[in-house]
Amino acid sequence: MHALKRQFDQGDGEFRLAMKVAVQLWSLRQQIFADSRRALALVKGMGFDYVELAGTGSQTPSEFANVISDAGIRVIGTHQPPLTLGNLTQLVDEMTAHCNIFQCKLATVMSHPLHSGTQDYYIRFSELFLSAAQALEQEQIDLCFHIYLRDLVTISESGQSGLEILVQETNTKLRLQPDIYFIHRSGKTLPEIQPILSKRCPTAHINDIDERNSQVALGSGVIDWPRTVSGLRDVGVEWLILEHDSLDAISWLSQSKKVLDQTIEGL
Repeated sequence: MHALKRQFDQGDGEFRLAMKVAVQLWSLRQQIFADSRRALALVKGMGFDYVELAGTGSQTPSEFANVISDAGIRVIGTHQPPLTLGNLTQLVDEMTAHCNIFQCKLATVMSHPLHSGTQDYYIRFSELFLSAAQALEQEQIDLCFHIYLRDLVTISESGQSGLEILVQETNTKLRLQPDIYFIHRSGKTLPEIQPILSKRCPTAHINDIDERNSQVALGSGVIDWPRTVSGLRDVGVEWLILEHDSLDAISWLSQSKKVLDQTIEGL
């Protein structure tokens, strides 16, 4: 049983893994396409030892794995495209290959931005998720679901959100990756959905938000980070993954990491 999974099997005891900070490489996609070695050296220079993968730029997975290794950085997991019936087999094969190449044991998928929004979609998606999770389990890889804004919206026909339907349909098999930006955008709070998240979340995406709903560097927005990080720790999150969608996000990462490090230290 690998480290990312241990925290979910400790009951209600006092055991907790130390929270660690990583960066989502989607935040540096432009720099990685331009010069991956320089981009990863910059990441390492900012104090990041861990990353979550989001594609491999213009390189093959093996080539990019060498660049990451040469930079002295480790991959904690991969982030994949939306899971669909049409790409189920291909995506499972790709997640298995990437996890083997990058020596990680966590893969994350998401719902489809164009097809989600109905109760039927999330019921069918839950079946796909369980099929993929079962296949990956044979390779000792955990499958996780990234919670987007669309998954938090109440579906009128059921009175539930897509996330609630997924949890209901998959029971204890569902691992979740909460995204603080999308939780805030949905009008919900972390304590409101904490019962759903509890013991399901090895990782969380971390980004701040301002009053115009724009992503900003941590400490520049409206999120209460001591309270938020404490809440994430309570649901079992081990990895806090900084992610900024803006193409100039690299200028925010140092400030965001500093705020997050100080917050963790103060818990």
